[in-house]
Amino acid sequence: MTLRSAFAGWEHWWTEPIPPHALAIVRIVTGAAIFLWAASHAPHLRLLFSADGVTIPFYADRVAPPWNSLLMPAPFWGTVALFVALLAGAACMAIGWHMRLSIATVIVSGLYFWQIYLHVFPATFHRLLIFVLIVLLCSGADRTLSLRMKSERGSWTAWEPVCALPQRLLMVQVCLTYLGSGWQKLGLTDWKTGEILAYSLLSDWGTPLARSFVRLNLPMAFYDAVVRSVLFFEFVLPFGLVWRPTQKWFFVLGITFHVLVLLLLSIWSFLVFLVPLYITLLPPEEVRKWRFPLRQPPDRQ
Repeated sequence: MTLRSAFAGWEHWWTEPIPPHALAIVRIVTGAAIFLWAASHAPHLRLLFSADGVTIPFYADRVAPPWNSLLMPAPFWGTVALFVALLAGAACMAIGWHMRLSIATVIVSGLYFWQIYLHVFPATFHRLLIFVLIVLLCSGADRTLSLRMKSERGSWTAWEPVCALPQRLLMVQVCLTYLGSGWQKLGLTDWKTGEILAYSLLSDWGTPLARSFVRLNLPMAFYDAVVRSVLFFEFVLPFGLVWRPTQKWFFVLGITFHVLVLLLLSIWSFLVFLVPLYITLLPPEEVRKWRFPLRQPPDRQ
C-alpha cells in the first residue's frame, strides 16, 4: 500500500456515500428525547425560567451592556414563546419535517433554557447535545424515516445516500467522550480513592437504592476497587465499541454502565443522549438492513 492510496482510503472513509439510516435513528431519538425532557418542565416554566421566578442569570455579568440583556431571564410570555418553539422544533426534528429549520430552532431556543438551567442542573451533557445537534444540522439525517421522504417519495422508508462525514464525527465523539471522562478523572485528586463514590451515593444525587447499598457497610477497599474499575472501563470502552469482534458485548457493557449510573445516581442524561449514538459505530449498510425495505435511491443523472 502506497502513501497515496492510504490517504485516498482515509479520505474515502470520511466522505463516502452511505445510507442515512443510522443518522435518521439518532435524529428521531434525540428529537423525541428533547421533546419529552422539555415537556417535563412545563409545570415549572414561570418559576425556573422566567423573570417572574427565582432564576439567576449565569453569564449576564460576563457580557457588557447592552448584550447582557439577551442573557437575562425573559418575561413569562417570552419564556412561553421560546418553550413552544423548542417543543415544535423538537417534534419536527423527530419526524423529519424541515429538519434544518427545526434543529436551528431547537438550538436557538434551547440555548436560552440551557444558560438558565445551569443553576438547576449544571451538567456537561448539554455540550454533547449541542455538538450532536450541529452535526445533525448538516447531516442529511432526514433522507429516510422522515416526513420529508414521505412527501417527496411517497414512503417513510425511501432513502437517499448521504456523506459519511457527520456519522464519522458522531462516532469519534462517542469515543472521545469516554476517553476524555477517563482522562479527566485520572488527573483529579478526588478520584484517587473510592471516597468520592461513597459520598456521591449519599449525596443529593444518590437514589434510595444507592443509600440502601451504602447501608451494607462495605469496606472502603471495595469503593477503591470500583473507582479503579470505572477508570479502566472508560479507557477501554471506546476500543471495545469500535472493534467488531467485541462490539456487541461492549454495547451491552456500556448500556449497563449508564443504567447503573441512572439507578444509583439519578444521572439519566448520558443514557438518553449518548447511548443512542452507539448506532453510528455500526456499518451503515448493516443498519440499513434492520427490517427496512431494501429500496434503492433513484439514479441521478
